[in-house]
Order: sequence, then C-alpha cells, then structure tokens
Amino acid sequence: MISVLFLSLFLFSCKSPEIKTYHTPKERLKVAVLHKEKELSWTIPDHWQKKELTSFRKASFTIPGPSTDLSADFSITSFPGSAGNLLSNINRWRHQLELEPLDYQTMNSSLSTISHSHLDIQFIELKSEKSLLNNSHFKSTFVAFFIFNDETYFFKLTGESLLLDKEKMLFKNILESLQ
Repeated sequence: MISVLFLSLFLFSCKSPEIKTYHTPKERLKVAVLHKEKELSWTIPDHWQKKELTSFRKASFTIPGPSTDLSADFSITSFPGSAGNLLSNINRWRHQLELEPLDYQTMNSSLSTISHSHLDIQFIELKSEKSLLNNSHFKSTFVAFFIFNDETYFFKLTGESLLLDKEKMLFKNILESLQ
C-alpha cells in the first residue's frame, strides 16, 4: 500500500509546470518635478543709475560722483563653478590699480567675511597707492564673492576712492539684502 502511495505521488507530482501569465493594470508613477533653484535678488540704492547690461553682467550701475571721471561702476557677474583661481583674480584686480601682486598668505589676511544668513560672502578692499584718476584722485575696488547654485558671483564696485568710502556701507547693504 505504501508503495502505491509513493508511486501515485511520483506520477502526479512530476508533471511539467504550467506557465501562467497575469495581466494587471499599469500604475501611473508619480515623478517629482525638480524646480530650478531660486534666483538671487538684491536691493540697489535709489541714487545708483542703471546701465545697459554687457555679456557677463547680471546687473550694472553707475554711482554718480562730482564728475563723470570721478564716478564709480558697480557690476554683478557670475561664472560656472569656482571661476578660476582666487589669488589670480585678486592679483588681476590689484594690477588694474597698479598694485603689486599678493602671495597666498597675504591674500588670506586681506579677506574679510560679510555676515549673511545663507551665504559665505568673502570681501576684499583694494586701494591704489597712486593718483590714477585725473592725476589727482586715488582709485579703489571693493569685491565681494560667494558661490550660489554652483556659480561664483562677484559683486564689484570700482571708482574714485573718496566716493567708494561714502558708498561702502551701501555696498555692504546690497550684500546683506541678498535673497
């Protein structure tokens, strides 16, 4: 009897398996849409005069001085990534003011940080040692820079030194207004 039971189990269990196919309704997948990161916005002082943009400028303004050659130029530019070597950029700006190049250590001691809740803003102030404007006025450059959305932004103010000294707090206010 046991042998009949094993024989029947063997015969019935050794069938080739049936392939079964199932059809189920397709589910729609919900895909998250990535939104472009927020653009930067800033507040410019009322007396600064808007200028036409050039190829790299995101903003361009003239700050009136006592005469046209003693005015100042403000620009906002951005470049992908780290925008080159910081020391090279600073030495290029120094060259524009006929200043000697800095080494890396001196550059680091020349940088300061501007307080902002979301950005790491570095600031450098450069002043000519010669009268470069009308042979009687010194020239200065203020540059603030930071990385936002994988781009390096440069906020640069260049012009007659006394005018820049008067506008320095307004320049820093622009940086603090960044949203």
